[in-house]
Amino acid sequence: MHPRLSFMLEIIQKLGEFQHRYFRTEIEFEQKSHIMNDVVSFVDRECEKMFHDALREKFPDDYVMGEETFDPKYDYSQHDNLWIIDPLDGTLMYQRGVPTY
Repeated sequence: MHPRLSFMLEIIQKLGEFQHRYFRTEIEFEQKSHIMNDVVSFVDRECEKMFHDALREKFPDDYVMGEETFDPKYDYSQHDNLWIIDPLDGTLMYQRGVPTY
């Protein structure tokens, strides 16, 4: 199996376990932007950090463009190996306790 595919499957499992640990628990959500129902939690942010940290350790030359840390002024095209991630897709569903997040 390709090393990056193997890494992806391993990290997805870890992030899923982390998300499941806090699913349907009392955590705080913050309004992320002026758009209604655009929310974020520490689970979103921590999952993105976990991904960044694991990637930095395994593939230090790869780079992440993440939903929670995206910088519109940064030139992401300079990286040969760029990971584009949304660490918790469906945060609103997660917040509402719907298991299809």
